[in-house]
Amino acid sequence: MAVPWLRALDLTIGIVDLVRRRKIKHLSEEQAALVERGLETFDPSDTSIAGVVDEAVKQALSRDARRMELERVRLEADRLRAERTARMEAIRQAGDRELGRLRLLTAVAVASWIGTLLAAVRLASGAVGARVAMGGAWMLLLGAIALSFAAQARVAEILAQAAEGAAVKPSAMRSVFGQMAIAFVIAGLAMAGLAILV
Repeated sequence: MAVPWLRALDLTIGIVDLVRRRKIKHLSEEQAALVERGLETFDPSDTSIAGVVDEAVKQALSRDARRMELERVRLEADRLRAERTARMEAIRQAGDRELGRLRLLTAVAVASWIGTLLAAVRLASGAVGARVAMGGAWMLLLGAIALSFAAQARVAEILAQAAEGAAVKPSAMRSVFGQMAIAFVIAGLAMAGLAILV
C-alpha cells in the first residue's frame, strides 16, 4: 500500500498554519489588552520610520559597496603603476650598465689608438709589413670607436622608446655594434702587437 505523501504534507502544512493563526490571534489579543490599559499605544508613523531606516541602511550599504569598488580599482591602478615603475627602473639600470660598458670600451679603443700612434713613430723607418699592420690596427681601432658610438646611440634610442611607454626588454640594450666593437679592439691590438714584433 502506497503512502499518500502529498496528503501527509498537506495535512502538516495545515496544522502549522492553524498553530500560527492561533499564535498571531493570541498576540494581537495581548496587544489589544495592553492598548486598552494604556500601557502601549500604536503609532502609525512607526511603519514610516521603519521604511526610512530601511532606506537609510540600503543607501549606506550601497555607498560602502561603491567605496569598496573604488578602493579595489585604486589598488589595482597602484599595483599596475608600481609594476610599470619597476619595469622602467630595470630598463634604465640595464641601459646605464650598457652605456657604462660601451663608454669604457670607447676609452680603451681611444687609448689603444693613441698608444699605436706613439708606437708608429718607431716604425716610421721600419719594414713595409709592419707599417701596413700598424695601419690595419689603426683602422680596426677607429672602427671600434665608431661602432661603440653607434651602440651608445642605439641604447639611448631604446631608453627614449621605453620612456615613451614602448614595451622594451632589458636584454635589448646589448647590440651587435657593441659586440663588434669589442672584436675590433681585440683585433686592432693584436695587429698593433704584430706590427711592433715584426
